[in-house]
Amino acid sequence: GIPAVEAMASQIPIIIHHNTVLEEVIQGAGWSINCNNGDELSNAILELQSNASLHSQLVHAADGEIKKFDNDHLMLKYREIYTSNE
Repeated sequence: GIPAVEAMASQIPIIIHHNTVLEEVIQGAGWSINCNNGDELSNAILELQSNASLHSQLVHAADGEIKKFDNDHLMLKYREIYTSNE
């Protein structure tokens, strides 16, 4: 998941293989396709290159998702987990 998070942080749209754990990481901030289908993969790449609106939409969605991976946010979540059992 780290490469996907790095791509989102760098404002690079993501194409992932569907039904993988990466769907949980990107939460709609990327394009989930069947990467085993060469035509589908090449069409997705070409679409991202030519469709500025889609590109912008995915980058904007990633801006919201990337905040979940901020160190301060993660530390607060870990603290909540560990202190909830006390």
